[in-house]
Amino acid sequence: MWQFGSCGLNHFYLWSRSGNVFSRQRGLFGKKISLQAMTCVASVNKYVVSGASTGHLCVWEGRNCIRAIKAHSGSITAIYVPPSGEGMVSASADGKVQLWSPALEVGSMFDVSALGCVDRAVSGVSWDPTNKKILVGMWSSEIYEINDAEGYNLHAGPIVSGHYAGQVTGVATNPLNTSQYCTVGSDKTVRVWDALLKKVIKMVVLDTACRCVAYSPDGSQIAVGFGSGGKAFKQKKDGGFVVLSEEDLTIVHEARDSKQTLTCVKFSLDGTSLAFGSMDRCIYAYNVGDFASKAKARGHKGAITHMDFGRVVGTNNAVFIQSNSDIGEILFWDIETGEQQTPRNQRDTEWETQTCVLAWPLKGAWGPYDDEAHLSTCCRSSSGELIATGDVYGRVRIYRYPAIARNTNYVLFRGHGGNVTNMRFSPDDRFLYTTGGDDCCVMQWVHEADGFEEEAGLLEANPEDAR
Repeated sequence: MWQFGSCGLNHFYLWSRSGNVFSRQRGLFGKKISLQAMTCVASVNKYVVSGASTGHLCVWEGRNCIRAIKAHSGSITAIYVPPSGEGMVSASADGKVQLWSPALEVGSMFDVSALGCVDRAVSGVSWDPTNKKILVGMWSSEIYEINDAEGYNLHAGPIVSGHYAGQVTGVATNPLNTSQYCTVGSDKTVRVWDALLKKVIKMVVLDTACRCVAYSPDGSQIAVGFGSGGKAFKQKKDGGFVVLSEEDLTIVHEARDSKQTLTCVKFSLDGTSLAFGSMDRCIYAYNVGDFASKAKARGHKGAITHMDFGRVVGTNNAVFIQSNSDIGEILFWDIETGEQQTPRNQRDTEWETQTCVLAWPLKGAWGPYDDEAHLSTCCRSSSGELIATGDVYGRVRIYRYPAIARNTNYVLFRGHGGNVTNMRFSPDDRFLYTTGGDDCCVMQWVHEADGFEEEAGLLEANPEDAR
């Protein structure tokens, strides 16, 4: 007697167990359906049912396919049978959810793609006949709960939504609303989140992969830089950017001066300048308002990775930029002329933010050992007392700012499944937001300050650095 079934590209297997040994029997497609990819499998009544890439349901009796039912116009992506055995539900890449009786008779069909998802394909489905609910997971990361009789949404929108493809590479906080922040990623979406509600409150889908994002100082505009991140995935508008209205995420301005990915973006705190760093090793500076180009800084030998505006101590106008590249450079620039400055001239410069990972205040954050755990991002808190760093292993560390000492103490947190691509403190330092590359996640950390009394003792250094 078989124990379970499995399926895949051009095959269907039934498995049986004898002691600790599993053996399989290959399913025979016969003339009912052509040999093709089987995408999912379930047991219904006395039959085994598998979903096919052509939208057919294959009904198996033993190892033989005895029937093929055309169920969907797209590939069947999920099949679920409730424990009560009251029937079955199937879902497809065509955005449809289909109910079936225990005898595999057609029931109600619902088009969940009309609920407002980014991608119409369904990736998972579950059915609770007792409470008359169907839970539907979309390919674009939305989860909806619908009524199983009429198919209407039981909530105002998706229960959960988020980024769903590639990497999440940009995050920025709203300077006027301490609980709102914005993220962008390879899925071409710009999402505004509410940290208290822990959900997306606004979203727009653009026509190119997004790489970086920043709010204007008055919170009225959001600048987004485009880029797929490399030649292998190059898109038509790589190197371009848009400025969106924060209120409704409509496009206020669009331009393209670079032909390669824009990796970082900053507004100056005085609200007069906007700058982008690019993989073409240049920095592009613009006037805020008409967004006319005012300078192009050239001199890096590697792609720009991080960037900060600076001003002379005692003044309010940003006049300098410090920037890092992917080959370990830190250079300084005049934002009005694009001319390179010497480090000696920057002694009296006060940096408005600290997101450059290669800088004197982070000398101790790199650690005493070369374990290839390169810092990928950092952010100074709004109070200026702390600095957070993220590395290529997904670790988040918090230091007192500046972190200069060789064995400076820190606290460490883990959460991301891959490299940490970006991070920002909220304007009131209540939250720290981090974005992940390989895991495509946005994480929200709560910051609870301890007071920083010296008599309370120093934070213990992590044991990992003692190895």
